[in-house]
Amino acid sequence: MATVSIRQLQTNAAAVIDKVIDSGAAIITRNGEPVAILSQFPVEALDDLVARTSPDIVTIMDAFETELAAGSMHTVSQEQIKTDLELG
Repeated sequence: MATVSIRQLQTNAAAVIDKVIDSGAAIITRNGEPVAILSQFPVEALDDLVARTSPDIVTIMDAFETELAAGSMHTVSQEQIKTDLELG
């Protein structure tokens, strides 16, 4: 695993990213001490990340969990979901 200083990251981010792509991760240091890890992002996980962090989806999932806990679940059509998310 590559070790890169914050200064190196600031001055040559593209080269640091290339190191991460080659080695899978890089340890970021400040004054010689490890402070973070920069790692590759699996592209196949992007949809899941967006779904988990989208405010609209988080709100819908919170409502779902509340209804589930209260035992008041109901069926929603795919069209209604699209409308709620303004997808069509």
